[in-house]
Amino acid sequence: MRLFLIFLFLICFNYPVSASTKGTLETLILTWEVSRKGCEKVNDPLEKSHYCIMKDETAKALKSKGFCEGVRDFIIDEEVDFYKDNAELSSKYKILQKIVRHKWIPCLYETFIENPKERFIVDEDDRTLEWLIHKGDGSFDIDVNKIILREQNADQDCRGGNTPEVVFAGCSVRDEIFKIMENYGICRGAHNYPQILKEIAGQYVWYFRHKWVPCLYSFITGDTLVPETYLYDMVNLKDLDVKDGLFFEKETLYPFDGFVLDTDEKGSGAIRKGKKHGIWRYFDVLNKEINAVYFENGLKRSESKKPMFDMLEKAKAFYPDRCEWDRSMGRYHIINFGDSEFFAVECIYGSYNAWYVYLERKNDGSYLPISFSYPLINNTLAEDNKRSSLKLIGFKTVVALCNPEYDLAKMTIQTFCKGRGIGDVASYGVWQLQQEED
Repeated sequence: MRLFLIFLFLICFNYPVSASTKGTLETLILTWEVSRKGCEKVNDPLEKSHYCIMKDETAKALKSKGFCEGVRDFIIDEEVDFYKDNAELSSKYKILQKIVRHKWIPCLYETFIENPKERFIVDEDDRTLEWLIHKGDGSFDIDVNKIILREQNADQDCRGGNTPEVVFAGCSVRDEIFKIMENYGICRGAHNYPQILKEIAGQYVWYFRHKWVPCLYSFITGDTLVPETYLYDMVNLKDLDVKDGLFFEKETLYPFDGFVLDTDEKGSGAIRKGKKHGIWRYFDVLNKEINAVYFENGLKRSESKKPMFDMLEKAKAFYPDRCEWDRSMGRYHIINFGDSEFFAVECIYGSYNAWYVYLERKNDGSYLPISFSYPLINNTLAEDNKRSSLKLIGFKTVVALCNPEYDLAKMTIQTFCKGRGIGDVASYGVWQLQQEED
């Protein structure tokens, strides 16, 4: 995250701002979120005015880039009555609404934006859209909505073209657009529902399936294993009260849940039920990560002071030819099994699956690549195609695991690798760390 730029925006109130506010997409969104919170909750009139001005200016900048503010209460018309009668699904439905609320969505997706009148409409032929915008200084910007339409057409050609030439051309264009969009800061929505919302719409597909949204909203794009991070509004740590070791939103008696920016320490992380929980990351003035601290219900469990950039470079060196490093964008997460710290780095991803390679961080700061035993099975079929024998004949090793989930207490990694989207054809695996072994 471009946290240093956010601090600059918030501290330098005396600098003039305009609708052409510069910065990455991620920076603009984070600045808007912090400014919105300050505009709504700060009591000092002058400070409140500064926050509100910055909120309005960054909103103009985001709109100029083709984004609209997400709808406050996303409604599934045909399901409303059903949710009212089911407490569990009603709770999930409220989570779904929070995912969209106060988020910036490409204006092309009118279902998800607060003001449908702002929706993007184009009369041009989708296949000849000019998605590059020539700026006065000789540089170019991207028309987000047009490039999304262009990608959709390329994807259709790639998947269903009627000649080899059309298919190859569509796939090539699509792959190049993918790189451009992700470098710009927008990522493709997850193919299936996140685990926490898997029953939210019965047989319906995930509402953000294959829709392009800012990569910052990793819960929507399916890139994070900590979905609670983006279910709540973002606040500044200074705007919370601390009582008996718990964080509370000011003038309330309820422990805070949500994502927090610590502008004093230039860091960020999640608070759950009033306590720091999960990974908190800290950055230097050059926006390089200098520290990562893992909290579990308010208690610090581990700390990594080596910059994450070095970890990524090590992963690239260990696995130079087995991963699609140009597409993974350096996404990773940290797992702490007891006293051992592991980094899972995204290696390859597809429509249904994402594979991760693993590095263990040793006490001397070095990184050790991890491989996993994988069984070789001899499956013999009888003439009627019914299995007659199933025999373990040996083991091989693999370096990447697919769609991993973790049980920190049992120190296990479980995989669920889909053969197709609905998950009826899949392979499974469970690995457990034995700490008495190296």
